[in-house]
Amino acid sequence: MVDRTSQPIIEYWTAGNDIIVEGRWVWAPSSEEMEFKPWAPGEPNQNLNGIDDCAGLYNHQDFRMNDDNCDEPRYFICENE
Repeated sequence: MVDRTSQPIIEYWTAGNDIIVEGRWVWAPSSEEMEFKPWAPGEPNQNLNGIDDCAGLYNHQDFRMNDDNCDEPRYFICENE
């Protein structure tokens, strides 16, 4: 069994966002609809007055996604072809 209370919280940005159309989650920069959306329970929830427009992954949520304010500092994930 893993003790998650002793692990540091690590948060990553993905390229997912709903900046253009609220509730329509797409990948930047292609604007392709996100088909795979492993949201954490209760997410996306637009917590901060509707400005939670970017999708992040969080280790304390079993690497499920959460919507958050795009200005929050996070690590990021890069895609390489």
